[in-house]
Amino acid sequence: MNHFVVLQQMVVILILVMGGFVCQRIGKVNETNKKFLSFLVVNIFNPALLISSVITNHEERDYTSVFVSFAMAIAMFAIFIIIGAFASRTQKEKSDRVTLNLMFIFSNLGFIGLPVIKNVLGDKYVIYNAIYNLVYNIVFYTYGISLTSTKKGFKLANLKGIFSIGTVGAVVAITLFFLNIRMPLIVEESVQYFGASCVPLALFMIGITLGEEKSLFRILKLKRNWIFVFVKMFIIPVVCAIGIKYLPIKEELKFLGLLMFAMPVGSLPLLLLAEKGWDCTFASNVTIMTTIVSVLSIPFVVFVYQFL
Repeated sequence: MNHFVVLQQMVVILILVMGGFVCQRIGKVNETNKKFLSFLVVNIFNPALLISSVITNHEERDYTSVFVSFAMAIAMFAIFIIIGAFASRTQKEKSDRVTLNLMFIFSNLGFIGLPVIKNVLGDKYVIYNAIYNLVYNIVFYTYGISLTSTKKGFKLANLKGIFSIGTVGAVVAITLFFLNIRMPLIVEESVQYFGASCVPLALFMIGITLGEEKSLFRILKLKRNWIFVFVKMFIIPVVCAIGIKYLPIKEELKFLGLLMFAMPVGSLPLLLLAEKGWDCTFASNVTIMTTIVSVLSIPFVVFVYQFL
């Protein structure tokens, strides 16, 4: 995949994000609108996109690629957990250690990852993004939540978060993929229309979130933030690209894995820290910065990958 094509798609994504940003800044979005849009994306359009990517794809099933994607997703989170554990040792306070850990491990594989995969690789690869998100949810609601716990040991109650509509949608999509079930045309088209709404609205929501920050320039001036952004968005993806390049698997799956490594910080860590009542300033700042920087960093990582 040419890095200019990726850059073009990232610019398209940026334009869609700016739509939400502008609407927020001119006061056209209130908290009720935001919650409703978020509900639609998370509970209806995102699961529909995952399922439509399977039921509208009538090509021969590549079951090996599904298992390869599972293995790569598990390996990716194992790498991020190790990096997060080592990086967090540089912090004295527990809240800072946990924040840094979460920021390294949990990237935005959904709202950013899914549109990137759909636009760059096509609809047929959305199912593989669902696999990464499934592993994401499992790791987040086990290891991720345990990081913020004040008590030692794992609680089964944490697992209830795994059974979200997003996880269910991913499981349904993967099941349909393996069973190769054909749906009536009317069902296919209906689900496809719902799924088509996911990408623009998800990106619109990111723009709304960015628009809520009163001073983006203030955030961009902080040196500590840039150190994290440089490591997360450039160093780690480029180093991982070296290993991915020489894996004995399909080129498309290598590229998909590379894009997953290059994703910006996600919003779930920020929500978890806020729920615990911890300082979210650093997490909020780097989430915004990595999202903005990803427009250039992802094409850069692809450019480096091509010349390895």
